[in-house]
Amino acid sequence: MRLFPLHRPTADRRPRRAFTLLELMLAITIFAMIGVVITNAISGTQTAWTKAHATAREFREARNALDTLSRNLAKAELNQEWVTEDVGAPLPSFTPERWVRDSDLHFVCGPANKLIPLVSNATSHAAFFQLPAGFTGARAVSAVESATTEPVYDTLFGALNGWGYYVEFGEDPRTLPDYLQNRPGTGTSGKKQRFRLIEFRQPCHEMTLFRMDSGGTEPLLKTYTNQEQLYDWFREPIKNSINGKPEDRRVTVIAENILALVITPYQPPLDSQSVAASGTYALAPQYLFDSRRFQWQPTDPLALATRHTLPPTLRLTVIAMDEARWESFTEVESVRNGLGLRDAVSGLFADPARYEEDLKTIEKALEERRIGFRILTSNITLSDPP
Repeated sequence: MRLFPLHRPTADRRPRRAFTLLELMLAITIFAMIGVVITNAISGTQTAWTKAHATAREFREARNALDTLSRNLAKAELNQEWVTEDVGAPLPSFTPERWVRDSDLHFVCGPANKLIPLVSNATSHAAFFQLPAGFTGARAVSAVESATTEPVYDTLFGALNGWGYYVEFGEDPRTLPDYLQNRPGTGTSGKKQRFRLIEFRQPCHEMTLFRMDSGGTEPLLKTYTNQEQLYDWFREPIKNSINGKPEDRRVTVIAENILALVITPYQPPLDSQSVAASGTYALAPQYLFDSRRFQWQPTDPLALATRHTLPPTLRLTVIAMDEARWESFTEVESVRNGLGLRDAVSGLFADPARYEEDLKTIEKALEERRIGFRILTSNITLSDPP
């Protein structure tokens, strides 16, 4: 019997397919390109979200500031009455021929460097007036103080207060808690350099508008004949707020990164046909409106027109800056950019007819520093009885 050798499998000699070096390089390149596209998409989304978030923050600060300004300025009061100036003590049968408005209150708005020159870093405009806020400046009373006879006023609804607004650049004037002071990366004081919208609040019992001499029958305010005396009722508390103790402060921050506040009194209508008319801004030719102008400019025809009256309409303009951009500055850069912008705003908004040109100048200054901004405008009507 013949034996046949068992069948042994032979190796497969057919060539097998494998990735060549060129194919591997091509695949790696494609995957790298896909990774770059995905990374760019994520980065673009993150950048867009950051910008949208910064814009939202910027808009919120500006909107809150504008809403607060509009709400409180619309409450300004003068409580006018009509009196005769024909004779000093008329007889009962006397028939007056000329009646004029009279008030014990005061409304003034205009360039900050004229109204509060003591605030060296103030920009753009300011306004000071009275409103029935019922603010008493009350604070928490300790057990020791509660035994004293010093009066503490909690609420006085409807009572008049001195009020006002202006913008200044500098450190945060508010007192910071200990754990926020001297924190790393903020310098020695822990206070950030910012432009801030400041609100002046004068408690009811501190108002000096009604101050009289002993035996007098009229407030001293009515006897003043220059602006220095007339503006003392808000300048003195602001001065004490700057140099005094924290408990003596009568100003507070209501919004940050507000570069400018522009207050334009005008006679409506204000539209494309009347904006250039000479009568539109006749009540405040240099933005300055003073209900007591007749006391320091008695011969000016404008003084009679504005005597103890409120502006018919105010156009409020708020210029807010991007917080994210300002936050990226070092302390030195914040000071340098802040002082530069302060100087750029200085001298602007002195002529209402150049309002648009002045806005463009500020826009250019912000764009040169690559600082995002938003400009918000609102028109409010002030109630003024006939």
